[in-house]
Parts: sequence; C-alpha cells; structure tokens
Amino acid sequence: MHVNVRFLCVDTPVGDIEVEEGATIEGVLRYCVEEYDIKMSLNKLLNYLFLVNKNPARPDFKLSEGDNLVIVRPPLGG
Repeated sequence: MHVNVRFLCVDTPVGDIEVEEGATIEGVLRYCVEEYDIKMSLNKLLNYLFLVNKNPARPDFKLSEGDNLVIVRPPLGG
C-alpha cells in the first residue's frame, strides 16, 4: 500500500512510499530511518507527534492505503 510521509522535524524529503498492508507508524518510521539515512534514532522519533490525515495518532496506529502521515517535533517548554 502507498502512504505519503512528511517529516517536519528533519530535512528529509520522503513523500510517497510503499509499505506492507497493516503497517504501523512505528514500522514506517523504522523503514524511513533505514532507507533515508535519517540521523535520528528510532527511539527519539517515537517521542514525536504524529498526524494521520490531520488527526493525532499513536506509534501503534495501523495505516491504510493513501494515508498522509506527518511527523512533528513536540513543542519545547520555556
């Protein structure tokens, strides 16, 4: 299935990727870290915010064909 992935926390143009049916956000992140040489650990990325079709989602959320996944750095206090 195809999923559109956008990172707002790293300068990596991922875009449309093909993943297996039932893939989770965590699985997509793992794939992106390996395939796109993202210089951030998977553990750190799992603490970021995820939006699927503009709705908040958890790392174990199962994606569907055509979903838009946006990864956002959490706001920092100050």
